[in-house]
Amino acid sequence: MSITPLSPKARKLVLTVHVVSSVGWLGIALVTLVLVVTARVTTDPELGRAAFLVLDLFDATLTVPVGLAALLSGLVLSVTTHWGLVRHWWVATKLVLTVVVFVVPLVVRAPLIDQAVASTANAGADPGPAAAELMTPGVMALLILTVATVLSVYKPWGKTPRGRRLAVARAQAARSARAVRA
Repeated sequence: MSITPLSPKARKLVLTVHVVSSVGWLGIALVTLVLVVTARVTTDPELGRAAFLVLDLFDATLTVPVGLAALLSGLVLSVTTHWGLVRHWWVATKLVLTVVVFVVPLVVRAPLIDQAVASTANAGADPGPAAAELMTPGVMALLILTVATVLSVYKPWGKTPRGRRLAVARAQAARSARAVRA
């Protein structure tokens, strides 16, 4: 399957959306982790409840759209540029990490946030185990998004077997085209 490459202006636009949404997503992960830590360590029940309410607001309004923008713009860039979706290990790895960090919060974190908000509805109430359980997805999201950023900068590991096969086929086609012209 061959997809038409983007024009330079369109590629720059999609790349800008990807960088801004990816960095924004990383920032959201950091803020949500700060909110979870604040809610866990504070001795002020009102501050703890407020932290969970803001966390719920962030989760409900920012995490999904920003994560989806990063995921979709990354997919567009990968299939319309020479990097390809599964031609280079760093792109394939980044795709897997992005899907994991997008899906896991929806499945794991959202119900825990709901539990924490509900359990702190009464003044002075203990947020229960949900507060402690929110630490793991918060730390993991921050680490995974940081690793994805590092992969984008360093582009390690070279081509996948599919990427090597495509490169060989392209080189053979170029040699054949030169031979026909000669």
